Amino acid sequence: MASCNPYQDDAPPMVHPAIKARTPGVDLDVPPPEAVKNRRRPASGIEPPPPHSSPTSSARLRAAAPARSHELRIGIIGTGRMADAHAENFPKHGCRITTCLDIDQGRAKAFAQRHRFGQVARDEHELMEQCDAVAIVTPDASHARYVLRALRCNRHVLCEKPLTSSLAEARQVVAAWREAKARGVVGMVNFSYRCAAAMHHAAWMRSQGALGELRHVSASYLQGWLCDTHQPDDAALWRLGRASGGGVLADLGCHLLDLVTAITGDITSVHCVFANHPKVAADGTPYTRFQGKALDADDTAIITVAFANGGTGCLQISRWAAGRPNQIKVDLHGTRGALVFDLDHSYDQVHHHDVASKRWRTEHPAPAPSMWQRFIDAVRAGRADQPDLERGAQIQAYLDACRRSAEQSNWQKVEAWG
Repeated sequence: MASCNPYQDDAPPMVHPAIKARTPGVDLDVPPPEAVKNRRRPASGIEPPPPHSSPTSSARLRAAAPARSHELRIGIIGTGRMADAHAENFPKHGCRITTCLDIDQGRAKAFAQRHRFGQVARDEHELMEQCDAVAIVTPDASHARYVLRALRCNRHVLCEKPLTSSLAEARQVVAAWREAKARGVVGMVNFSYRCAAAMHHAAWMRSQGALGELRHVSASYLQGWLCDTHQPDDAALWRLGRASGGGVLADLGCHLLDLVTAITGDITSVHCVFANHPKVAADGTPYTRFQGKALDADDTAIITVAFANGGTGCLQISRWAAGRPNQIKVDLHGTRGALVFDLDHSYDQVHHHDVASKRWRTEHPAPAPSMWQRFIDAVRAGRADQPDLERGAQIQAYLDACRRSAEQSNWQKVEAWG
């Protein structure tokens, strides 16, 4: 029987593998790290103002136990397009949106009006005072400092993916979260495709020996919108430039890496190749800059991976897949069988091939809860759930290894994430 993955949601709890490197504990009353000096402000313009609450206010909030009430008060940092999904889904599960924060006060006020709540916070300290849990929906470059701020204030955290924009930041988050977790704080990353029952069922089937020993994985996350996006809007533009933290690896690759390794177990090393192609205007003219900004982020990534259990795999991510609005497909092959699911076809269906009988059959698991439901259930129960902040750091370690590999054109080992 295949061994269970410690990050597999439906497997029995297991001790995390030993980590060689450890990051020193974070002083929770020291302001979180600022962005890297030369990093530019994200093009989307939704990054909130830098934090400036006093150490004493953080200590006072931290002295109170984390909230467990049924009607949790939710604060949302960043009011761009994805924030609407948070504002619409939290109330479905008995929560109340009480406040929001955005660098653009006009946008924040419009967001509050649209979702019918009254408070627009002036700064992050005021937001923390008015909520029990925080949804962080800002550009990637500011995730770390707002997660750290929430943790030091004993606020539960649901952070958009990826957790951070660098492995160094991810390690700082893990160190802070381990301390906050001991105080009862729940911290999770919104890997939204965890709502796919197909992934959870495939992970369970593997744990029951359906694959035997893992040999090969083929997986892809394909979108085709670059084929017919002739003039990118603000929501698309930031995804196409390195200066704003864009790139298909971080944006889509983190989802695929999470889905695959939740089933297979850890990756030990990677070889990654990036591609960036000229975008195409309506008249067919190629262009590499738009509104003065370089469109230089990776829009295709091909990753070859080596798994800790000896299997190998190939993961493909691209925005140039014409005819594929948003397809995620995973094929897993082992000595005793194969498991296949395609989320473009169904979130609740897994195809299983059994080597002994030489037959395929289709399994139909019950639907899985959304990430909002998983987060709220974890907070109310006072227990950690996956994907937690350490899982987010592990995915960041994979992304970091992929980027190093693409830059150096060689295989790279996955470094310790905590």
